[in-house]
Amino acid sequence: MNTRSGVPSAVTVVGRTRRAAARVAVSFLAALVVASPAGAQAPATSGSPAAGPTKPPVGVVLPYPDGCPAYGLSERRCAYIVDWARQEAGYDPSADVRYELLGDPACADGTVVCQVNRTTAFIVRVRVTAPDGRWSDQSVFCGVGGQYSLLCTGDPAIDLRLPIPSGYEDTPCSGEAGDDTAANVCASPVPSADPEARAQAVPLRVGSLVIPIDHAGPYEVVLGEAELPNGILSDATASLADPAPMDLVVSEDGMRLEITSLDGGPPFVSAYEHGWHPGVEHVEARLVFAVESFEPGAVFEVTDVLVR
Repeated sequence: MNTRSGVPSAVTVVGRTRRAAARVAVSFLAALVVASPAGAQAPATSGSPAAGPTKPPVGVVLPYPDGCPAYGLSERRCAYIVDWARQEAGYDPSADVRYELLGDPACADGTVVCQVNRTTAFIVRVRVTAPDGRWSDQSVFCGVGGQYSLLCTGDPAIDLRLPIPSGYEDTPCSGEAGDDTAANVCASPVPSADPEARAQAVPLRVGSLVIPIDHAGPYEVVLGEAELPNGILSDATASLADPAPMDLVVSEDGMRLEITSLDGGPPFVSAYEHGWHPGVEHVEARLVFAVESFEPGAVFEVTDVLVR
């Protein structure tokens, strides 16, 4: 919590779900934190949950979990949000804290329709109150990329990131855009694979792989190995059978298909940086991700893996 000289302080924190993720994305998610001074009591709770998903006027304080429907939050999503708020407020899971739900902190009390000039959408404000009466407000705002967070949607999608992005095969140049001399300072393109290396190459193909989820935290799942002609990576693709599973929550960093040289070659950042390898290069494909929460028996299926 944030206090300063006994006066409530306002701190803008940019986060991407839970504190453990520790990733920053300004355009994606912001949390406005307002903390009470030591010994101050939280405002008295008033109001009652709305019958449907209509947000109450600002200043009306609703208890958790009864107030979740008033903000259009499912039980699963609301529980995730208050747990995120607890972590942002600096409390352990065992802390005896109380949660309450409030409206947009930028709007005056009693406001039903509040015009605020911002590029994100307000979701809910969570007040976390300690047994001694100190409180901390954590507000959730969502924008671009919110489809990957349970903070922002009830059915978040998994962001599957592949190692061959747009521009992977571009040849770098030192000239500026629009500079007529730029073509004279470009690097030499990576040579094509020779016929002998192509003949010796072995692609990796996996039609389907079911991965059981048995713990929260990081995963590195080996999908298999391939042999690339002269170390040239031309395809690295995969799909998820269910890109928005309901029985697990994956970090907003998503899932990454990583290709690693087993021959000590450079990373596959770009075709130019990786360069040309004599003969065939032995590589390993892995799926890297982090699970934040899951239901017992949760699994997910990776399909159509191709590395060549």
